[in-house]
Amino acid sequence: MTKSILLIAFDSIPSTAVSTQRTMAMFNHLNELGWTTILLTTSENCYLSTAKKDTLTLKSNQYIYRASAFNIKNKFSFNGKYFGPLATPDQFSPWIFSACILGRKILKEHSVDVILSTYPIPSAHVIAATLSRMYQKPWVADYRDPAPYIHTTNGKWLDMVHRKIDEFTLKHSKKMIFTTEESKKIYETTFGLHNNFSVIGNGYDELMFNKAYSLLRSSSQVKQDKFILYYCGSLYSNGRSPNNVLQSLAKLKSKKTIDSNNFQLIFQGNLEPSDYSTIIQELNIEDLIQFKQPTSQLNCIVNMLKSNMLLIIQGARFNIHIPAKMYECLKANKPILLIAPSESAVANLANQFEQCKISENIDLICEFISSSISSKNKVLLSEPHKFEKYSRKFQINKLHQLLLPLIT
Repeated sequence: MTKSILLIAFDSIPSTAVSTQRTMAMFNHLNELGWTTILLTTSENCYLSTAKKDTLTLKSNQYIYRASAFNIKNKFSFNGKYFGPLATPDQFSPWIFSACILGRKILKEHSVDVILSTYPIPSAHVIAATLSRMYQKPWVADYRDPAPYIHTTNGKWLDMVHRKIDEFTLKHSKKMIFTTEESKKIYETTFGLHNNFSVIGNGYDELMFNKAYSLLRSSSQVKQDKFILYYCGSLYSNGRSPNNVLQSLAKLKSKKTIDSNNFQLIFQGNLEPSDYSTIIQELNIEDLIQFKQPTSQLNCIVNMLKSNMLLIIQGARFNIHIPAKMYECLKANKPILLIAPSESAVANLANQFEQCKISENIDLICEFISSSISSKNKVLLSEPHKFEKYSRKFQINKLHQLLLPLIT
């Protein structure tokens, strides 16, 4: 039986946004499972950061269409300010119109069986809802992240709009998919128990790890005398603040446990070093910190494999989330320092693995780092079967099974 799915997602290759990984995993792994995969995405000019080397060779039954779009915040701002309601339901809302027009063309040219839209850009759900009702196609709504009002706020206006979108989605979609049990439960608390709610987690890309291992084998390895603590991702004060880690390093430096000769913390990603220069200078740890520009997912994994310890920061604001990077850190099979509340979703996952150390306490962070330095040559091995269910391929197979009843 031929099967065809229209994926509606804002981020795709070559965007370096983490949501790209989930989108492209669906696009590729569903295709491997016999689906014709059609991706309706946005024009590349909307992406904050791109990896131009990330290219994709399409198969005969894979298609990518790009709708024109722009960022309202950039287009209509004056002196850094703009009229807020214009960015409804998000700052890329103009693509709703171009994507619906392009979507109509796609649905006329292709025999689409099901439509799937993915957050965290809510306009993707608006586009999917419009096309689904117009052409009577079953619709699946994927929430890589829950809507902001669920756990924080974007202001009264957007919170109201986003809740209305969720209410409409609950009423008209065939399935609502979440990435963690915790996200699913909070939607159940908000809207009541519902048979349409399912969990399809994030995960690591097995092919990407195979490429990373191949690159490491083919490159000449320079002996690294320093202990490398590596962080890849974004940093910001509300939810991903590095302050506790920085204070821990200052404490370890004062005790002469670490110095610039034997230790380095590398931050790599979409972050602004100047945001942390003051505290780093006050703590006198400039010589221990290195900031690097964002890089591709592949290079990030290579850097993980070269490091001695991996750092994940996930504040209470994100208690119902598990960052996709966590699965890559687990697959890399390195010691992991997780700065997160003990009751969080990511901590619940990390507790299953001995190499994960979880705390927000400065003294315990110091203890974890110093003990890892003293045993840095010890290789931590987890049984392979513990990782398999966290691969994106495994998770997309679950999605495949969920989709089949919608088209038969």
